[in-house]
Amino acid sequence: MPKASDEMRGINVAVTGPRGSGKTTVLKHILEQLTANVVALWSRPLVVDGRVSGFALRTPDGVLHPFAHVNWHLHPRFMRYGHEAAVFDNLVPALRRWVAGADVFAFDELGVMEDSAGSFGRFLEELLDSPLAVFLAVKQEFQGDLIRRVLGREDLILLDLRTLAPDEARGEILSLCREADLL
Repeated sequence: MPKASDEMRGINVAVTGPRGSGKTTVLKHILEQLTANVVALWSRPLVVDGRVSGFALRTPDGVLHPFAHVNWHLHPRFMRYGHEAAVFDNLVPALRRWVAGADVFAFDELGVMEDSAGSFGRFLEELLDSPLAVFLAVKQEFQGDLIRRVLGREDLILLDLRTLAPDEARGEILSLCREADLL
């Protein structure tokens, strides 16, 4: 994906905040309002007997791709989870095909486990440089290099739900979407 010029850049928005602050709810609300072609990647907990045992990505085709689990003992560990960064990297070719005809890319929720996925991180940064509108829910509790680079971008609008109510964040994003003819 070639690097877009500054005047061709899309909207880049990251919604951050602590667990349970409404990042995902804000993102879902925005995506439901858009008339634009949206490609979304969702990170979902895997729950067994009421406990989170791991995490998976739900891709635009509806398939779940597990990338972390408490029982993956031979994988690199993050907190109580073994994680497989290759899951993110292996999805990049399909994601490139999906975003080729899209106006918007959304990812919930960018966290530290993606830091070890080199080609996925490069792909995400290419999207942030492109004409697509990019909406991210970002877990800030554990910041790795990728999250620091993304949140440190000058062209990123950062909405922190520690200081901004979710309704205010939705309003700001919807205003940006109106200006970009995404509604």
